[in-house]
Amino acid sequence: MYLKSLEIKNFRKFGDKNNIVEFINSKDTPEGTEINVAQNTTLIIGKNNSGKTTIIEALDTLVNGKFTGSDFNFFYLKKLFEGYENENTNKQFPEIEFKLIINLEKNKNDDITNLVPLMTLEDLDDTEIELKIKIVLEESQEFLGEFDKIINKKISGTEKFLKIIEQMNKIGYKTKFYRNDDIEIENFKLDKLINVVSIKANNVSDKNSLKMHLIK
Repeated sequence: MYLKSLEIKNFRKFGDKNNIVEFINSKDTPEGTEINVAQNTTLIIGKNNSGKTTIIEALDTLVNGKFTGSDFNFFYLKKLFEGYENENTNKQFPEIEFKLIINLEKNKNDDITNLVPLMTLEDLDDTEIELKIKIVLEESQEFLGEFDKIINKKISGTEKFLKIIEQMNKIGYKTKFYRNDDIEIENFKLDKLINVVSIKANNVSDKNSLKMHLIK
């Protein structure tokens, strides 16, 4: 069992497009590469500054559930808030979205105990399980009321934006999990399914050297 892909929307530098990261299993490392890691481990391998750290931070924040307003993509929020001032626009509340595809290897005795809440009857014969995750405000209507107060203040646009982010953080965030049929899963714990470990390279000879992150 390993992570096959991660789709990210509206998290930090990832905007509202379909940002999909494909992973590889530890046994499928590039030819000529010898890495001694446990089975059921997902690897992220790439050159320096290729985005590995951002991916790991996204997963780590997901597992720990500690999101803040600064985790939302700036341009996404700016566009969203500008739309609020148009009374004819249906107001959508800030959301960060993720979609995880988990691979169950054929002919392997994977422990699927923690995956059972995600599975439907149709999934029993599949080798891939999908988990959708949304990060939303704890109280959307409360945020909307505070937003209107801030917008009406006689301060600069930058100050308004910062105060809106501050208000988002005061209200707080919650994580919602969904199966592939969009049924919400109650009391699901992602840390029972994923363990994120970052391995730092001590001897990086040049910019083309590879670093690696593990997801178990």
